[in-house]
Amino acid sequence: MNRLLQLLKSGFYDKNSQQTISVSCSICIAIMKGKDADYTELIRLGDKSMYEAKDAGRNSFIINELD
Repeated sequence: MNRLLQLLKSGFYDKNSQQTISVSCSICIAIMKGKDADYTELIRLGDKSMYEAKDAGRNSFIINELD
């Protein structure tokens, strides 16, 4: 995740505008194990993780696992 965040932060060159465009972002990852998945809980965890990542500041990530 750090590598992805760094790549986005370093930017991409846009040939049309001849400018480098950089992006800062927060990334959340919600992991679920097992066959008996509760997708509603997984979506809730993903939403919670997204806000945790945003609260941690720009260019951060959070990984949470649903037990």
